[in-house]
Amino acid sequence: MSSKGWLLALVVLACGAGCSDEVGNLAGGQGLDAGTTDSGLVDTGADAGSVDVPQVTVCDGLDGGAAPSNQTVDFVLTNTSSATLYVAELGLFCAPLEILRGGAPLVLGFNSYPECEGPALPPGFITQWRAVAPAAQVRLPWDARAMNPASYCVDCAFRGAPELGVISIPTGASAPVGAGAYEVSFLVARDLTGPCEADLSDPTIWRCRDALPSTGFSRSNYGAMSTCLAPERVGLTTFSLPASGDLEVQVSLR
Repeated sequence: MSSKGWLLALVVLACGAGCSDEVGNLAGGQGLDAGTTDSGLVDTGADAGSVDVPQVTVCDGLDGGAAPSNQTVDFVLTNTSSATLYVAELGLFCAPLEILRGGAPLVLGFNSYPECEGPALPPGFITQWRAVAPAAQVRLPWDARAMNPASYCVDCAFRGAPELGVISIPTGASAPVGAGAYEVSFLVARDLTGPCEADLSDPTIWRCRDALPSTGFSRSNYGAMSTCLAPERVGLTTFSLPASGDLEVQVSLR
């Protein structure tokens, strides 16, 4: 092999090593593809009459700017109705509340894409509810962060799918949202259906399992989490997040 041929081989190997699945400071987030670009390395070789132009995929990672939380927002929910309400606390593959800024929902979670190949995801559902009796309160904390788009690259040759080459994997990085005006709403049910049962140590906590339909699996469920489905979305409240310091927001549920 000519010296230029060796150089080409080393460049290709370097991309395979550099474009690994190593991910730093990832916390789930918005599903945007950073994209890939193709770069041609030309080697004329010993024969001036032949031109070899191999295509090497270069994967540009996107740093979402992950950063730790620097403040906490405590939503204090008071049941002002005459009956027990069930408030969503946890969701699987979906967000159990909605926070908006400027009318646009924040991305509060991210369903990570499979590297190269992987199964489709089932639809999201609420896995934990909190029973709130009339006049009772419950606190739901938020770390005042949302997801920024990020990505990293993977050489699928090392994942058993060499035909896919080097691909960009969209993901997200969690970072503080910053001061400003926000709106929040909460997911509520007035009774629970399906396979739900009270926690033995705390009867106000109800854990649910969902009979996931096989027809509901979809690759479109990857990426930015949508808000979980629920019977009602209530308690729409506007609040102003300061530049620093914790915040307590009073919310009336009825």
